Amino acid sequence: MTYVFEVIDDRGQCRVYIASHMRRKADKLIVRHRDAEVGIEIFRICDWCAVDEDEAPQFNGRRTGSFHDC
Repeated sequence: MTYVFEVIDDRGQCRVYIASHMRRKADKLIVRHRDAEVGIEIFRICDWCAVDEDEAPQFNGRRTGSFHDC
């Protein structure tokens, strides 16, 4: 399953990551983003939403994903 995470960075800007959940380590959520492991501080996650790749619609031959209720 793939997720969309909205994260507030150090400057107060909202950043969006599309990643797969991997595990929790201390106060971070470790996710796979662009073929790398990224640690996101849990307190910075302001919202998240699951993307169901099994039902993903196609756009120009590429999967776009479909959002579950957020």
